[in-house]
Amino acid sequence: GQIPCYCSAPALHPGEMSGKIQWPSTPENPNFPEWMVHKSIQDGDFQKVHTGDPLFIKSTGEIVRYDGSHGEEVILIFVNEGGYYYASSGTGIGVAMQSAFGLEDGMLKQTADEDKTKRKRTAPAPLVEPEATNVP
Repeated sequence: GQIPCYCSAPALHPGEMSGKIQWPSTPENPNFPEWMVHKSIQDGDFQKVHTGDPLFIKSTGEIVRYDGSHGEEVILIFVNEGGYYYASSGTGIGVAMQSAFGLEDGMLKQTADEDKTKRKRTAPAPLVEPEATNVP
């Protein structure tokens, strides 16, 4: 048998230890977030997101949506954690994937999305679009 568990998504960029969705920052200061966490994921640790779901919002109303770089469906961890605003701590929101732990062999079972992600070298550019409604 096996039991469900979560594991960190594989890193997509050199120097990363695990998968992260990069926090958009100002060009002048990579330690200063230029965007806010979208209200749909605020306080949403272990919440599932899918390709196209909103992640960040700018004061102008523009939205960055999840681009599917870690798989069609992922689980967010460390959403809006202050320590991850800084480049030195690996800016971004952590990404986990649902997996399973084999009770007979003691091995973590690889998911189909995880296998696809390991073959990628770099993530595509984030999807950015203007928001149709006013920012609350």
